[in-house]
Amino acid sequence: MWDKVQETVSYIKEKINSVPEYGVILGSGLGGFTQEIAVEFILPYDEIPNFPVSTVQGHKGALVFGFIGNKKVVAMQGRFHYYEGYSMEEVTFPVRVMKYLGTEKLIVSNASGGVNSNYKVGSIVIIKDHINVMAGHQLRVKKDERFGPRFVNMSQPYSVEMIAKAKQIAQKFNIEVHEGVYLGLQGPTFET
Repeated sequence: MWDKVQETVSYIKEKINSVPEYGVILGSGLGGFTQEIAVEFILPYDEIPNFPVSTVQGHKGALVFGFIGNKKVVAMQGRFHYYEGYSMEEVTFPVRVMKYLGTEKLIVSNASGGVNSNYKVGSIVIIKDHINVMAGHQLRVKKDERFGPRFVNMSQPYSVEMIAKAKQIAQKFNIEVHEGVYLGLQGPTFET
């Protein structure tokens, strides 16, 4: 895995001249968000060594590098899912690549169901914690110290500062947001 990540990072660094501060993983229906990016480079997944290719309708399949305001970003226009038949190593591969490109912060979006009766279709929910009940786990791999610890401190898995900033921005623009705990399931069925 280490060699694959390093090969991919080397390829991308040869193509771009940028270190993205933020990584953005765009979920279903948000691929158009890349129109908000002042684009410098677009790299289709099928041209990037070792990169999986999304099979989900509406996921275009490209890394988009550029700026949002004065922040350098790399956005995944489409992502890979465990339910597509990819292993957890493959699903999390792009995040490892972003890390070794120099990305410090990660924003992930998705469309999912909710059990809270206060949520409506289209509600924005900021994840404050999660429960993983998938059969696979992204840290269940052969140990390689270069990727960091196997047993990650999960007392604060999501940045309190980034959550506060998101809520502040939502309030400024009068956007209703909720906070919730995400239950990670295998999919692709819509669980009852």
